[in-house]
Amino acid sequence: MLASRNLIIQVARELFATHGYEGVSMRKIAMKANCLPATLYSLFPSKSDLLYQILEFINIELTLRLENCYNNSHELKRLENLCYIQLDFWLERPGDCKAIFLIEDVYFKYEENIFFNKSSFFQLDIYMLAIQEAQSRGDVKAGDPEEIKNIIICTIFGIALSLISISKYHLDDPKITGEKTIRSLINGLK
Repeated sequence: MLASRNLIIQVARELFATHGYEGVSMRKIAMKANCLPATLYSLFPSKSDLLYQILEFINIELTLRLENCYNNSHELKRLENLCYIQLDFWLERPGDCKAIFLIEDVYFKYEENIFFNKSSFFQLDIYMLAIQEAQSRGDVKAGDPEEIKNIIICTIFGIALSLISISKYHLDDPKITGEKTIRSLINGLK
């Protein structure tokens, strides 16, 4: 049953990345995963529940990377390094990035805000720790750490989506563009 569940999640990730959330039906997922629709619905009652599971699966991967970065970064570079790790994470997974962040908010509000009430995906508390540490050292201006975290996260997603979805725009080295943008953001917080 776990193998079926993981296969369905992988198939849904691929389909959402290719066709978008709206362009994928539960029947299409079942067909590609080679399972009966009844089996799919027994594991995932709705398409939004399946998306939630995908978000949580990706969140585990991202959290492990961020925690490793946090634990292995010098405190003076910790916040900046977290930003680089997250940007690289999304650039390595352009399909997931587009599938998740190009979905209209209406899907995230479905089923009584299931994503914001249940999901840890958008929390990223490790940034709060790094921001508060930087503020206590005077490396980041005083202010609401939650607001600073939101600015950082929105900037990272904006960079990632731009570098992924505007492939025709000529950049000599997209990675350098991302790094310079993050460095400018961090310097602006000082």
